[in-house]
Amino acid sequence: MRNTRMLVLLILFLLILPACALADGGQISGFVWNDASKNQTYDKKDDMLRDAAVSLYSVIGEEETLVDKITTANNGVFSFNNLPAGNYRIKATLPKNYQFIT
Repeated sequence: MRNTRMLVLLILFLLILPACALADGGQISGFVWNDASKNQTYDKKDDMLRDAAVSLYSVIGEEETLVDKITTANNGVFSFNNLPAGNYRIKATLPKNYQFIT
């Protein structure tokens, strides 16, 4: 039986999140954690999740263009820096044996 863990993404609460950089040199960042308490809120007993793939897309109208793809650090943090002003969408892919919860 596969051990599936539940987790929540703070700013990636859903699989896709619209984001916006308001000025050149902007930043979009957040963190990912394993929601051990299953309450969809980060608690001290929840562990940060490393190696979740996070992709940033520029959105113009209905068209998405991949800007960058990174993985979360050991502390679950990700950050896209020095972004030009514009509309963006973030998509995440979780490590094996994890799933999103809503």
